[in-house]
Amino acid sequence: MTLAQNLEKEHLVQEQIFNAIDEFNSFRFNAGAGAGKTYALIESINYILSKKQLELRKNNQKIICITYTNIAVHEIKERLGNTQFALVSTIHEMLWEQIKLYQKNELIDLHQEKLRDELNKIQEKIDGYKEDQNLSVIFNENLESFLSLIQETKELFYKNRDYPANIFKACYIHYIPEHGYLPLVLKNVGNFKKLVELFYKEERYTRALERINNPQERKKIKIQYDSKSNSDRLTSMKFSHDTLLEYSYLLVDRYPMLRRIIIDKYPYIFIDEYQDTHENVIKLVQKLHLYAQESNKNWLVGYFGDTKQNIYDDGIGSNIQTIHSNIINIDKLFNRRAHLQLTNLINKIRNDSIQQVPIDPSRINGDIKFFYLKNTNEDNRTSKIQEFIKQFKKSIPQDQKIDCLVPVNRSLANLGGFREVYNSIYDAKIIYWADFNSQLLSHQLEKLHPAVLTFYHLAMLYKNLKSRNTTYYELLGKTNNDVTFDNAKRIINLLASMNVTTLEELLRNISQIIHENDADYTNPAIKYCLNNSLSINYNDIKKYDSFYNYMKDVIYKNIIKNQSENQSKNQSENEQIKEELDQKIQIILNVNLAEWLNWVSFINEERDDNTKVIYHTYHGTKGEEYDNVAIIMEHDFGGTINGKDKFKNYFAHIKCSKEEQEQKLQDENFKKQLENTQNLIYVACSRAKKNLRILYLDDITNDIEDGLKTLFGKINEFN
Repeated sequence: MTLAQNLEKEHLVQEQIFNAIDEFNSFRFNAGAGAGKTYALIESINYILSKKQLELRKNNQKIICITYTNIAVHEIKERLGNTQFALVSTIHEMLWEQIKLYQKNELIDLHQEKLRDELNKIQEKIDGYKEDQNLSVIFNENLESFLSLIQETKELFYKNRDYPANIFKACYIHYIPEHGYLPLVLKNVGNFKKLVELFYKEERYTRALERINNPQERKKIKIQYDSKSNSDRLTSMKFSHDTLLEYSYLLVDRYPMLRRIIIDKYPYIFIDEYQDTHENVIKLVQKLHLYAQESNKNWLVGYFGDTKQNIYDDGIGSNIQTIHSNIINIDKLFNRRAHLQLTNLINKIRNDSIQQVPIDPSRINGDIKFFYLKNTNEDNRTSKIQEFIKQFKKSIPQDQKIDCLVPVNRSLANLGGFREVYNSIYDAKIIYWADFNSQLLSHQLEKLHPAVLTFYHLAMLYKNLKSRNTTYYELLGKTNNDVTFDNAKRIINLLASMNVTTLEELLRNISQIIHENDADYTNPAIKYCLNNSLSINYNDIKKYDSFYNYMKDVIYKNIIKNQSENQSKNQSENEQIKEELDQKIQIILNVNLAEWLNWVSFINEERDDNTKVIYHTYHGTKGEEYDNVAIIMEHDFGGTINGKDKFKNYFAHIKCSKEEQEQKLQDENFKKQLENTQNLIYVACSRAKKNLRILYLDDITNDIEDGLKTLFGKINEFN
């Protein structure tokens, strides 16, 4: 086939989408990597604008286009051009735009239910301590007395909570004559602290519910989505990303009027990268679809994506067919990106009905080379990767870049210039091993661990303060004319003049500036800056000795509430854990700020024109394309238990006979892991347009050599 003939065939596929749009038939557009999904999406929007713009204007309607990241949003907006009839945003932005109109009533009802559910969980945890041999005495006959005591000593508790057991116990000596059970309940200080904090939490949740239940107080409540936080603050009437998806689905599920409003206002909804979309979003859209059908409304949803590129655990993947099945499928089998050699490789990897051909038959100059190491260890892996990249550079023009995909987080941190950031957080054990890749290295902020997100915002605040291109609006946000220019200029100049080398110094310097310039916490410029940059309620700082102590407590709480409840109940072990965690937080804060800025640049995907080699995680390259790609592989993936022998098992599996494969796939866990590995390798290899080099860091000669040859053909030892 010639290029012209392939372009004609491609146009016929696009015509299928146009026909579905004309008939208001909801559809799923399935296309492999490099097929031009974004092109098809933009063509679909432009088609509607060319035919229906007057109708959209007349009915005050818009097209919704939802995509996965802010970078993708920016790309689509740029390619669409200026139009008021297409709303392009991430899913969280779009959903909040739809449901924020219900902050005063329906959202309050949902929030009330969630508070009740959480309160029940808190009460269950409190009841669990009735079985504790020391604490049970509280519940037997002294509960009212104990609750009165902890209310009276709340300030004392928080002031001394972080001190060693002997100092903490000493604070309660004066209360023993009136509360004779105290020596017994203080035998295990760790469990005592947990129980007291549960009672305090129960009190906060109870008060929050009382506010909602009080008609006068309810009028003052406004439920808010906090986009800068990755954890809910329910008692402050704020919620985070996952709860936004939950609330949005429940509102659409419960209120037919909301379904009607969305359908009438947005007759076309397009969802890019559908395979990575959360189940609640698909369920929400399916509700809209059913309502439109039942009401005989002209409405459609168009899903654009590829199930073989589903690499996130919370993405719907192929399960979309179970939840939203009554839609038509449109497949595209052309590859606009890669040369023939690369296309053939990724066809073999995915091994399904989507078997691509290059749209341009002349693109036949792809080059793939696979290398492996026989002798390597943890100490020399970084140097081996650097040598591999150095040799790759020699084979391409000097002005071209290399994009290198690294599976092991520690190696990526070493190569990316933020080794101590990685090491300090890894050593602190604040992130569960299975979540390390997403919660520290994700380009999507909503996936970062809540404490890590705090570090990100602190480093970004410093970066913005030091940048000449930062505007006052970027630092202060919307101030409602509460801040004079002179005050804003004075405060920003003070903050920008800080000379610090660690986050520890940054926190102490901000504390000093607040102490010297706003001891009573009333300066609106500081208030708006901290709220806009760090999502801080300025009044909350008053409860602490300083901004520094407040931020330390925020970090500590973000770590504790994301860790397992099933910690040791041994007092000495609990004290040791607390002391070690404090030390590790301090180590994190003392990492050189230059490393934090390197990490921020990695998270923000900032590309320097002078940098010839850019390092990525496998997940971080989703949707990207590069001329020259280097992929580092090894038996394991990500340095976690879950990633143990991940690649090794996959390559061993594909060399097995059909009968052996079918037998192994009876194990659902094995099947799920295998599909995830296949998708990872597919996404990684399909980033390359022309030149692909792979370095396998482990010896493959005994176990997986045949499996590797099945995909990559000739393999070579790397010297």
